[in-house]
Amino acid sequence: MYNLEKKFHNLLENVEIVSFDIFDTLLIRPYKQPTDLFEHLEKLSGKENFCKKRILAERKARTKLKAEEEDIEFDDIYSNILPEYKNLKDDELKLEFQTLKANPIIKKMYEEAINAGKTVIATSDMYLSKDFLKKVLDANGYQEIKRIYVSSTCKKCKGTKNIYKLILEDLKIEPEKILHVGDNLVSDYYRAKECGFCAMLSPKITDSSAEIWTKRLDRIKNPNNGLEISVLKSFFAKRCLRKENYWNNLGYVLGGPFVAGYLEKIIEHIKINKLDSLLFISRDGYVLSEAFKILSSTGEVENNYVYAPRILNLKCFLDYKDTPEYLQTILKLANLRQIPEDYEEAKRVFSKHRAQLEDYAQTNKKEYQDYIENLDIKGSRIAAVDMTTGAYTSLSFLKRFLKERLVMGFFSCAFADSEQLAYQTYYKKLLTADDKAVVNLSEFLITAPEPPLEDLVSKKPVYKKINKYEQKKLEIYPLVMEGILDFVRDYKSTFGKFPMPISSETAMDLLKVFIETTQNEDRKHLSQIYISEDVCSDKYRSLYSYMGLNYFVNQKIRIPLRKLRARYVNFKREIKKQIKYFLYEHSNFRIR
Repeated sequence: MYNLEKKFHNLLENVEIVSFDIFDTLLIRPYKQPTDLFEHLEKLSGKENFCKKRILAERKARTKLKAEEEDIEFDDIYSNILPEYKNLKDDELKLEFQTLKANPIIKKMYEEAINAGKTVIATSDMYLSKDFLKKVLDANGYQEIKRIYVSSTCKKCKGTKNIYKLILEDLKIEPEKILHVGDNLVSDYYRAKECGFCAMLSPKITDSSAEIWTKRLDRIKNPNNGLEISVLKSFFAKRCLRKENYWNNLGYVLGGPFVAGYLEKIIEHIKINKLDSLLFISRDGYVLSEAFKILSSTGEVENNYVYAPRILNLKCFLDYKDTPEYLQTILKLANLRQIPEDYEEAKRVFSKHRAQLEDYAQTNKKEYQDYIENLDIKGSRIAAVDMTTGAYTSLSFLKRFLKERLVMGFFSCAFADSEQLAYQTYYKKLLTADDKAVVNLSEFLITAPEPPLEDLVSKKPVYKKINKYEQKKLEIYPLVMEGILDFVRDYKSTFGKFPMPISSETAMDLLKVFIETTQNEDRKHLSQIYISEDVCSDKYRSLYSYMGLNYFVNQKIRIPLRKLRARYVNFKREIKKQIKYFLYEHSNFRIR
């Protein structure tokens, strides 16, 4: 884009007037295709087949053009649409107004032209009215545009060159004194040049960047999420124009859609279940809580961030669920001197010291009850918000303290069902062991810029001592979180009161596709991240070891015989890479 700006700067010196195309130049939509707006409106309104009928109505209007007219007006389209869709006319204009945003690259050129004292005009082939476009341009910071030439009003188009001729007659200026900037090679460049204008082609944002993410999105084959893919392509392309670092962009493109989609589903259920308070559970709930503050504009639902990790459940209720690791953890937390490695022996020690352990648990319950009361959680219909669950520990733990006030829980996804607790999951399918890589990646992306919790003392969190793995995450995660929040801000500012839900299938498939298509740069960065594998955060494992070899081996892919040899070669290469990464991370020497 630097060369484009430099070219504009050089051309600007020799002209008096700068003419900008409007759509895909001054303004951009959050869709890959313009007709995706009609599909979005169809989903918002619930009017089936509106998109197809809207396209057909425009086509009919164009067939009725008079000989002296070159374009239609917006009213012409809705005069040719079926009666059941006519009431969507104003809604279409509202959605256009909400979603049309300034192109950041062209905005800089516009400002340079204004600062240089040039006259700026806008020229567009469009059925929308001049008055409507003036309002949209003003709302997006283009208040200094002196005149707007739009085909719906003057009935002349750029493709026929007649609108350019009209501009020359109207402004009474030599054509070489006008620079026209637009994205269409024929109507904005060739036709303007043929009329003697100085012309510059500005490629569409969606065509100029984010190639790798466009290809990844194209691998998501669900036929029901075409609109979501269109929106994500547009968002990612616009994002790639900004010079952010790897972690910031990873948060934007992977964590952002997941968080926005998950929270939109929660907002929907807030209304259905008449909830008045949300508890975002640490650590996974931290960035969700911050993003919810951006998305929720009503302020009617209270937002609380609450510590409720498994370690506190063990300390308060000694419920080890027949899990040897949990039992060992309880004995360790209670500072018993001899902790047997044998499970049966550990249970005997637990029974022997039960009175001591119950006193220990009672003290912890009192401490946690004081913590909850100190939060002063409002509301009589409260829901807890967390990420992935297997045993619903956080929800059942909080239920013991908040009783009937805690009416349900929200989880991004689950490995099992619960018959005792009321809950909703963003991803409806139950997870399996094959989904471990996706779960670990999502929980690295959607977490908190704080260490694991060790205890609550005097109503305040006490964190574990920061080891080298957590230190690295603490350095990186603020960048990831800001990328996620950037996406949520873009999503909110673009769609406002017109939600564009991102389905859990799209959000999860995007994570899966990323894992399947990691590049060298991804491997280099992700191999730095280690995640905790136990309740006390004492054991760590490389995130990439889940994403790399484990994921590759565990995928149940049917391979055509003709591709077997190529896949075998790739498999051997992947094994070598994993060995290399292991040695790199765990030894003092390097493989050359």
